[in-house]
Amino acid sequence: MVRLIVNILIIGFWFLMVKELSLGKGAATILLFIFCFATYIDERLSKLNEKIDKLNDKINELRK
Repeated sequence: MVRLIVNILIIGFWFLMVKELSLGKGAATILLFIFCFATYIDERLSKLNEKIDKLNDKINELRK
């Protein structure tokens, strides 16, 4: 359900860029791709940071 809402928002955002901002379809697609890629990278980095925090906690426990 959440994925459906996100997809609808992404498509709506694409149409907004094409119609309201008068961008071409190619430019709007590239901007949308950059936005989606940045969101994906942000998610991956947050997961990586969680793993690093867990490892740091284990290291601190071993030092005690």
